[in-house]
Amino acid sequence: MQEKTRNITIDMLRIMAMFMIIVFHCFNNTNILERGIMSDTNGIIAMFLRVITNVANGIFFIISGYYLIHKKFKLKHILNLWGKTILFSTLAAIIAYFLHLPIKWEQVIFPILTGEYWFITAYIFLYLMYPFYNLLLNQLTKKQMQYLLGILFIVVSIFNIVFQYNAFFGSLPVALLYYTIGAYVKQYYKPKEKSYHIGKCIIIWIIATIIYFFVFALRVQNLENNFVKIFVNHLYGDFFNFKNPFSVLMAFYIFIAFYQKTIKSAKVQKCITWITPSILSVYLIHENTNLNIYWLYMGINDLATSPWCIPYILLVSLGVFIICIIIDGIRRMAYRLLKKIPIVKKKVTELNDIIERYNQKIENLLYTQKIKGESYEEVN
Repeated sequence: MQEKTRNITIDMLRIMAMFMIIVFHCFNNTNILERGIMSDTNGIIAMFLRVITNVANGIFFIISGYYLIHKKFKLKHILNLWGKTILFSTLAAIIAYFLHLPIKWEQVIFPILTGEYWFITAYIFLYLMYPFYNLLLNQLTKKQMQYLLGILFIVVSIFNIVFQYNAFFGSLPVALLYYTIGAYVKQYYKPKEKSYHIGKCIIIWIIATIIYFFVFALRVQNLENNFVKIFVNHLYGDFFNFKNPFSVLMAFYIFIAFYQKTIKSAKVQKCITWITPSILSVYLIHENTNLNIYWLYMGINDLATSPWCIPYILLVSLGVFIICIIIDGIRRMAYRLLKKIPIVKKKVTELNDIIERYNQKIENLLYTQKIKGESYEEVN
């Protein structure tokens, strides 16, 4: 079963999640909270914002599971993603060169393999294996999938915090957890009419932030016990890793609150439809390590004790989002113009034909099933 129309509400959630990522990166790159220079009021608000914005990456992986559980592998999708990553990584290096900033050339040449963008690397690995993972998920009953989700949640999320596991807990297992949540929602989840998902999310948000306050306070103390100090530092770090159980639950409730809603305004739908194709580019542009030092030059740290600090952070984040959308809008426009040139149009068509032929071979390999020892091609 394929999605025939876009879900505008989920597209809106994508936009919101990307803005949350920018806000989160703003705190990370300025290090304004950890430096202890914020006023008490600003610090409290900043802690709440950091906890809730930490769910954004998980939301994107849930959306992937929701859509990909019934979709076939598309080679062109991977190549487009890889191409965009190399393009913006190269452009960032050029800008950094003219600004006399240090350049990590290995991350410019091999942005995926070096983990320049950890999310893109994790997503590509997930995309390469999702057809095989879908073979499992599509065979599971509702109870079996709930059991699988329970195992993933306990092992990947809870055990990692409680027992401080580090081995084999990279980004891919966490991505699989979120992917499975999205697939489960698509397959089986039917929310009740009055489920109060946003209310549940807010309660978890408050509890998580209170615990964060406590851990943050312990972290700044001069703890004598080295084991306790290591554990507190590990726990603090996990509050800003999207595998922590609070982030998993909040991401789930936020997604559920959105995915069945509708947006009736035609103007809003048109705006969302225009912005959505640039969401990935927003991430690639603003988070390149050769340029993310720009956060330090926007005066955020100078307003640490000002009542305008948090509004300014949100305003800067919105400005970065808009600038990135404009940059990618120029890229999209240039691409459309280039495709109108006959020789370019011809080469693009030829390249698409080659990709499609290889994609057909991959589909024949991935979606061939066996019955009683004999294989047959799945009817499309």
